[in-house]
Amino acid sequence: MEFLTAAISEYEVYDWNMVLDYWMFLVSLAFLGLEAVRLLLKKLMTRKLLGDGITNFVVFYAFIFIYYVALGSAYVAVYYFFFENFRVMTIPTNAWSVALCVLLADFAYYWEHRFTHRTGIGWSTHTVHHSSPYLNISVAYRFGPLDGIFPVIFSTPLAITGFNPFVIFFAEALVLQYQTPLHTELIGKLPKPIEAIFNTPSHHRVHHGSNPQYLDKNYGGILIVWDRIFGTFAEEKEKVVYGIRNPIHSVNPFIVFFHGLSRLGDKIRSSNSFSDLLGCLFKPPAWRPAETRIHTSGVLPNRASTAKTKWAVLLRLKQLRGIEVARGGIEPPTRGFSVHCSADWATWPGFSEFDRQLLSGTFDLTGKSRTTELYKDIPLPKIFIAIFCCPSMHWIFLD
Repeated sequence: MEFLTAAISEYEVYDWNMVLDYWMFLVSLAFLGLEAVRLLLKKLMTRKLLGDGITNFVVFYAFIFIYYVALGSAYVAVYYFFFENFRVMTIPTNAWSVALCVLLADFAYYWEHRFTHRTGIGWSTHTVHHSSPYLNISVAYRFGPLDGIFPVIFSTPLAITGFNPFVIFFAEALVLQYQTPLHTELIGKLPKPIEAIFNTPSHHRVHHGSNPQYLDKNYGGILIVWDRIFGTFAEEKEKVVYGIRNPIHSVNPFIVFFHGLSRLGDKIRSSNSFSDLLGCLFKPPAWRPAETRIHTSGVLPNRASTAKTKWAVLLRLKQLRGIEVARGGIEPPTRGFSVHCSADWATWPGFSEFDRQLLSGTFDLTGKSRTTELYKDIPLPKIFIAIFCCPSMHWIFLD
């Protein structure tokens, strides 16, 4: 048992990290090859799927550039600053302390992951990872532009506790690398004891689901017990529909990488107060500033007749652009603004009576029932911009 308490140097921990990265990359390539063979044999390989996979690696290298080139030194400096100046104790580096650090890093990851789902600023970057309508190993490398920042915030307490920063780096890497092979449909459910304790491909498929019962579930990294303890666990039962509820319908790496920040920017621009700004950043992603918030009565706030409010309504249309025609959400109209909303779509959480009126052309903003009145005072270039940004809703501007 002496090896459990034997001192380990920073260089050894660093070597572990390099070995982990190397072997996990090889494992990922093997998984990716098997998935490609499976798709080819089942004749499921499409140009869109292939384009999505290529995009995943393009945005990964964009993330790597930001993470290692632009922020790498600062990332290391933050941990060392708190470790050298604020640690409450010095925890010796050995097998026991490394194992404990991995456990605590996994706990920190649960809360970090939950934060990125339940706040506007977190979702603005993490939505990149979830925006793929597929699930395969390449999706594990689909990172957002700010994904390297939040781990520092949630893992800094480990440095203050007294863990060597190199141990923290290794623990964080292990938690992330463990999840790489979970992004697959090749593996079904594992034996119940494993499913009860650990995060598995089945649990992670649920996490990537846009099904209502799967939203914001299974945040755990290595252990699924955190979700069981804190009430965020869901078991895979019905077929998972991958992606986000406002799909981007694009494999353009630039759009994929920045769409979350762009959408957050839209909300911030419609803010009228500092409290609205804080709401955009730290309230759940579905929250909107008062100017664009929809009331169940179908009536906008006091400034309903202003051009600003009409532009806010147009932004609301942009927010609704991701509703998928393929899922029965909207049937394109035969003419004008007539839109039919299925019962399933109309009862989605966050979808209000105003939205139904807005998309059916029955909302009365100026005393007339035509939705075209909403755009009366909006400069024509802005309408063209909205159409360009909202390809899935071009037909709204027909007639």
